[in-house]
Amino acid sequence: EEVRRFLQKFGHFSDSGNDCSKIPWRETPSLVYNMIEMAQEPMKNEHCLGFKDMKLPVMKRGFYGGLYRR
Repeated sequence: EEVRRFLQKFGHFSDSGNDCSKIPWRETPSLVYNMIEMAQEPMKNEHCLGFKDMKLPVMKRGFYGGLYRR
């Protein structure tokens, strides 16, 4: 049911949003089902890198740190 509603709303999209010659999802729902099957669980926070883990030059840490915190 949820996939059917998804295809009603977004079925005009395709694998390539920029290429109008690609077949839309509503005509190939198997592509959507394959994406669902291949989806992975999101990573837990302990596996994610934080800002402090990035190897940035000292002079750029302040600039990028301000952007990161936004």
